Amino acid sequence: MCSLIGAITLLLRTESAIESFGVFSANEDKDDLATGDMKYLLVPFYRASLLSAAPVPTDGGSGASAARLAAVNRALPALGAFLQRCEQYGLLGALGSSGLEVAMGGAVDPTARRNFKVEKFKRERALNGALGALEARRAAAAAQEDEASSSASASTAAAASSAGAGVGGGGPLDEEDERQLWTWRLELAALQALDLQAALRQEAELLQHAAAREAAAAAAGPGPSSSAGRPGPSAGSGGLDGPDDVAKAALLARLRDICRDLDGNRKEQMRRDVFKPGHILPTMTVEEAGEIEHREAMEREERQRRQEEKERARRAALDSDEEDAEDKAQQRARDDWRDAHPRGYGNSKLRPCG
Repeated sequence: MCSLIGAITLLLRTESAIESFGVFSANEDKDDLATGDMKYLLVPFYRASLLSAAPVPTDGGSGASAARLAAVNRALPALGAFLQRCEQYGLLGALGSSGLEVAMGGAVDPTARRNFKVEKFKRERALNGALGALEARRAAAAAQEDEASSSASASTAAAASSAGAGVGGGGPLDEEDERQLWTWRLELAALQALDLQAALRQEAELLQHAAAREAAAAAAGPGPSSSAGRPGPSAGSGGLDGPDDVAKAALLARLRDICRDLDGNRKEQMRRDVFKPGHILPTMTVEEAGEIEHREAMEREERQRRQEEKERARRAALDSDEEDAEDKAQQRARDDWRDAHPRGYGNSKLRPCG
């Protein structure tokens, strides 16, 4: 927990230093952004990720929801600032730009949301693959440089040949490749930030209700004192029953809240059951089922076409004698099958008197 707080504090100092030095400006575009400064765009995203993963004390206190809500409210502006910078410099990509418009627009059609998730998954997989290839190339270049530096005491010809091999094998990333690497990293982080932003917004709504309920319960107090009709603590007890009574009262208050919530959930379940249809709802529309059947039919036709082409190619490779021998073998097999299975064979059970 201390290391997490320290990391968040360090990222806050880094953001302050970036702002004080004026690394980024609202009047710049992607061409004005230096390649060496692109990594600093990720600082708000990292801070928001740490805040979203910050643990909340679960010691039974009434401020757990409020503490979590405070962390969420600190993470959301950081995500917004990161996405705004990426949009300013044109680093969101086509999918990230459409996702940001959807997030700012509000309600979305479920089909469009599902299609966006599918496309986002494909894009993230492609970005991870491209980043892995570039990073592997960078690691190979670093290994070659280390090998060249370790053999620097050898002859000049050996050093020159090792340097030439390093250039031919990819070498260090040039300016263009380095810029492409950070562009892909920022686009991938932007897609992850959109998901995290949507999840944190939903969590913030739930936490607001929970914090309001906790505040109301704390203002109402632990309820009627359970020690009103009970004899007080004895002189020899040293007053040790007081904290126990407070803990029991707090536990009873929490149990009353739980019972009230359960009762409300039961009523909601009964209300949903009344208006529930008597049949199982379809899992897809007619159009989606038609698209699946059409795709399967096209795949079958493609397999059949490839099989026919393969058979024609095989027949074309045969000479006349081999083709005649194959035709005779097929005709002989059909004749043998007809002899073994005369007309009406296998239908005796359909004719009781047969």
